[in-house]
Amino acid sequence: MSSTRKPRTQKDDSPNIPDGLDLMERRRKCVKNMYTAINKEFETGKQWAEKQKAYRIALARKTAELRDSGCTTAALSAMSKGDPDIATLEYEMEVAAAEREQYCERVNAYKADANLTEAQIQREWGKSK
Repeated sequence: MSSTRKPRTQKDDSPNIPDGLDLMERRRKCVKNMYTAINKEFETGKQWAEKQKAYRIALARKTAELRDSGCTTAALSAMSKGDPDIATLEYEMEVAAAEREQYCERVNAYKADANLTEAQIQREWGKSK
């Protein structure tokens, strides 16, 4: 039985360990992605603040409208928040907050990956003792 397998080369026998240049490139990409996520976090933070502002203004107006119409004080909050327009604004505000939190987590993940890669670079290229 003859084998039709291709003979292994030196590169095929080596373990899949990135060399120093690959590590530097990986670290550079992590840092780039981290700054992109920071910018997105800032943008989504502004969107969240705008949505929160719109929600609070609409809620205050609806509460004042209900109070003027003679609604009881105990039911004011529930009735205001139960209004479909107010509920939609609150939903949009919560979605924007979740999106902002997602970008915060991405920043942390990229930062941790960059730090791990930097530590690996230091182990491989660092000064010997």
